[in-house]
Amino acid sequence: MSTGGDVTPSTVEVPIPQEFKILARIRGIPEERLIRAVQRLLILEAISLNSELKPEDVKEISKKVGKAAWRSL
Repeated sequence: MSTGGDVTPSTVEVPIPQEFKILARIRGIPEERLIRAVQRLLILEAISLNSELKPEDVKEISKKVGKAAWRSL
């Protein structure tokens, strides 16, 4: 039996440093929103490490993703 194009998403749990949780609590940011922002930044890091992007391109993408992550908070 072939799986064809079936793709099963996988998850990786990454511990969020306690300092981030404390800052989120102080600023009144729900932990779920903090987790989503951290996930975006981790995905960016993984992409930039495994890509053939030029350093300048990685910096530009990083700025955009970072701004979007903070806006979502």
